Amino acid sequence: MKDTPEIIGYRGIKNRITGEVVTQLAPVFRQDWPVGNLHPDQALGRYMDFWKFEDLMKTQELHFCRVDQYAKKDDPLEGALSPIGIHGTSPSDVAFREVGVTQEAYAKQAEYREIAKACTFINCWHINRNESPLMWERYTTSNDSVLIITNAQRLAASLKQEVFGSSVKYVDLNTPRTEFGERSLFFFKDMSFAFEQEFRLLVDLMMLGGSIRRDHSDDFYRRMPVDVSRLVWGIQLHPNATSETKQKVGNLVSTHLPTAVEQSGNL
Repeated sequence: MKDTPEIIGYRGIKNRITGEVVTQLAPVFRQDWPVGNLHPDQALGRYMDFWKFEDLMKTQELHFCRVDQYAKKDDPLEGALSPIGIHGTSPSDVAFREVGVTQEAYAKQAEYREIAKACTFINCWHINRNESPLMWERYTTSNDSVLIITNAQRLAASLKQEVFGSSVKYVDLNTPRTEFGERSLFFFKDMSFAFEQEFRLLVDLMMLGGSIRRDHSDDFYRRMPVDVSRLVWGIQLHPNATSETKQKVGNLVSTHLPTAVEQSGNL
């Protein structure tokens, strides 16, 4: 006998004018829910080239990349629906809908998801207490690079504007990515990226207001103010960083982060 799936909540459709729920509430099962919180002391790291570290120190801003700008070259499934035939088949979706997903409805929703990618901005962190050689290799372009060390509590406290944060859920193509509101699909990723162990910060136009010029390079990103003295607990240089980079990092730290500590090995 199979175990009964754990129910973590219920959902229904509301009347936008009155706020009244106009459908029967359907269960939300834990196995379908993508969003996950971290323990406040969970270590997080962000690997970056020196010029990005310098920019962060001098501007006191985190860089958020627009999803469609990296999805088209790195992960076309980013923020996308599950393949047709898989989409809408999770236990939570089956409980929520009385009928299956038609091809016409799927096509319209897929088109909408492409628009959503152009209105959503992401900043990524690595969940790990140990230095990762693979992350150095994948997310920096030279030995002159830096690992910023923080934890979940520090990261949250450092942010000066509303930002949504969650760990990422890694799934294969046969596992449905269940939509729970506008943002949930951005917290699913393909299993091939599981090595990232990602904690993701997200902002979108619903939070920021304004508009997007889709093909204008100034709108390929957003910057969010951050208190770097709260954010940064420690800094680790690439194992093969040059003496010049060490000196430049030291100068930036003494100016902007006099209380930061140098790390080695473990986060």
